[in-house]
This record gives sequence, C-alpha cells and structure tokens, in this order.
Amino acid sequence: MIGYLLIFISQLAFNTIRLIGIKHGNDGDMKESLILSLIMQTLWLTTNYLGVVSLLNKDYFGVALYLLGGLFGTYIGIKYIRIKKYKEEKWKKSKRIF
Repeated sequence: MIGYLLIFISQLAFNTIRLIGIKHGNDGDMKESLILSLIMQTLWLTTNYLGVVSLLNKDYFGVALYLLGGLFGTYIGIKYIRIKKYKEEKWKKSKRIF
C-alpha cells in the first residue's frame, strides 16, 4: 500500500516540479531552475524505477497510479503557472499610474 502511495506521489511531484522548473527556466531564474532541476532528476530516477518495477511485475494497479500521478501532476503544474501569471498581471495593472 505504501508502495502505491509512493508511486502516485512521486510521479505527481515530478510532473508538477517539471512544469514549474520549465517556467522558472523560461523566466531566467537561474538559482530556482538549478534547485528544481536537482529535485526533478531525483524524482525522475525514483518514479521511473517504481514504474518499471511495477510493469515488470505485471502490477497494473501500480502502473495505473504512475500514469494518474503524471496526469494530475501536469494539471497541478499548469494551474500553478496560470495562477502565478494571473497574479503577476494583476500586480502590474495595480501599479500603473494613470
């Protein structure tokens, strides 16, 4: 049971951090990009190991959790980026002088 939870949470975290890391990289935030890259690489190794082990053991519930974790992680990452972008635009509009 803990293994299934680990598969789901690690894949969720990997995809979320991957998208946030891409955003920081595009914004030119070097320090944040490097930290997120290190975390992302660690999670990548973990999630791929767990996913491959599940697949080789024909544990299709583990594989399904791997896929669902990736799906929800991507969703959360995109939502985070949209919310952050909205807040930045709102902040810029509130600072305008007419």
